[in-house]
Order: sequence, then C-alpha cells, then structure tokens
Amino acid sequence: MKCGGPILGVMEGFLCEKELVVQNIQLSYKNSVLLINRKDKKTMENFILRTIVNGFALYAAVFIVPGIVPENPSPISWVWLAVIFGLLNALVRPLLKFLSCGVILLTLGLFTLVINTALFYLTGWMGSFFGAGLLIENFWAAFFGALIVSIISFFLNTILKDEKKNHRNRT
Repeated sequence: MKCGGPILGVMEGFLCEKELVVQNIQLSYKNSVLLINRKDKKTMENFILRTIVNGFALYAAVFIVPGIVPENPSPISWVWLAVIFGLLNALVRPLLKFLSCGVILLTLGLFTLVINTALFYLTGWMGSFFGAGLLIENFWAAFFGALIVSIISFFLNTILKDEKKNHRNRT
C-alpha cells in the first residue's frame, strides 16, 4: 500500500492508493477552531455504551439486592444514575485508588471492593439531587450492590468488546 505525504490545509490526512484517509477535520469560525477527531467519535460511542451497561447493571443490582430501593423507578432516572455512576468512576475512582494504594497493596486488592461500595453509595446519594437516587439501608446492601454492578459490568463489557473486535475483523 503506497501512501503519500500529509495533505495540508483544512483537512489533515494522507493519500493511500486513490483513497484519502482523513484523520482530523478543522473548522474555523471567527477566530475559534473546532477540531473534530475520529477518535472523539469512538470515545463518545464508548461512553454511551458504558452508560447503557452501567444502567443495566444498576437496574439489576437494585432488584437483586434487598435493602436498595430506587427513589424514582422511571427510565430517565436510570439514565441519570448510569451517567452519575460513570462520571464518578471516571473522575473520583482513580483519585481514591491513588490515595489508598498502600491499603490496596496490603489487602491484596480487596480494598477496591470498599472503594466500589463507597462509589455505589455516593451514586445513590448524588442521584437524589436529581430525583433519581437510591435509598440504601446499610453498608452490606451497598457492598453487595456494588459487587453485582462490578460483575455484570465486567461480563457485559467483555462481551461487547469481543463483539466490536469481531465486527472490526469482518470489515
């Protein structure tokens, strides 16, 4: 496959055998530049997919574990909870893991279950500000709820990653 050098101008990319492969598209309007990257689209697709997986996992945990009751069982509230859970996992979880890395090492990783429990409880509490919270009775309900969410999310993400990989190999 012969590829030429980069094409300069509004679009950045390269030419490969009669095909222009566009990497970035740059749009400018009154001194502001919008850069659309192909990776951004995949990132958004992954965020939406993980939000759906998290919503399903939260829904399953609420109905499997006694002691966890949704404040509002509407579908919109599950979407809110999934978004809140995803944002907490993306923003707060790395900070908690960094701050408690010594304890995680001493417990051979078991302390991550406590972090998951705290994030699950925090999701329910923060969701109450949007009318979509979870009423969690005690620590053990939050612990088992977080454990179920982790297990279901792991399996669904594994299945969906394999499905995406197979889809890419076919095309």
